[in-house]
Amino acid sequence: MKRVEWERVSEEALLDPARASEFDVFSAPTLVDRLAAPEHGLRPAAGPQTLSLFVAFPGEGALEVDVHLRRALALSIDRGQVLPLLRYGQSVATGGLVPPDLPGHSPGIALGYDLEAARAELALSTYRRLLKVVCAVEQRAPYQEVLVEGWRRDLGLEIELAELPLATNHTWRGIAQVSLWHWVAHAPDPEYFLRNLLHGGMPTRAAGWHLPELDDLLDRALAAASGAERLALFHQADRLAIREACVIPVAYGGVVTFHQRWVHGWWHWGAPWQSWDELTIDPTSPRAGG
Repeated sequence: MKRVEWERVSEEALLDPARASEFDVFSAPTLVDRLAAPEHGLRPAAGPQTLSLFVAFPGEGALEVDVHLRRALALSIDRGQVLPLLRYGQSVATGGLVPPDLPGHSPGIALGYDLEAARAELALSTYRRLLKVVCAVEQRAPYQEVLVEGWRRDLGLEIELAELPLATNHTWRGIAQVSLWHWVAHAPDPEYFLRNLLHGGMPTRAAGWHLPELDDLLDRALAAASGAERLALFHQADRLAIREACVIPVAYGGVVTFHQRWVHGWWHWGAPWQSWDELTIDPTSPRAGG
């Protein structure tokens, strides 16, 4: 009889090679660089790119920001500075919100780096107050600081960055104009990103406001009579969302795991897609024969 056990442990346990030998596979996205150190002898593996890391605008009411400020933030992101700070299995996002390894990905549609255009958009914005940016402590990443510092430096914005527990994200609409967020696929369908994150009627939407034209495209996609029509409408929705800077994709990635040298055949797609069919543990495992 074979058995799989999941256990949540501290960072210290994973970073101690002796303690870490008690585990076969690790999922520890915030420890990628440290777990890759030679003394651990671990093998990294990144799944397909089913994850999007992006800027969203959760603020409601007085915290809502207009399209010109959103575009200014998008146009002032220098992805060349983001690239060196990405983790194993991640790449800069030059397409839409739907990541590359999902049907419906739209490549090459991101608003490119253009400081002159960004400052022109900022001049058209009516928003002139402190900009509060929030990110989850558990999702903290080096590239986020680059985004915030770039907005301060290149756009002259006054910004406050707050790090809050992931579980508080439902409160962010009342405290922040901007959030740094990510979303990983649970299904191989663009609906999981576009409708769940952008439709005004969804409780999971990433914005505190909604765009009726975008809602209409998403509703029509769900009611489409054919798969080709459905996919075409999702592509239109993604392009509209990027043009209006409803969200700003920054990077794509996959679920990263680390394996002990005795683990073979692990396969991972999104979350929580693991396959056990070809997984083997060879006799060098401390648990072999146990």
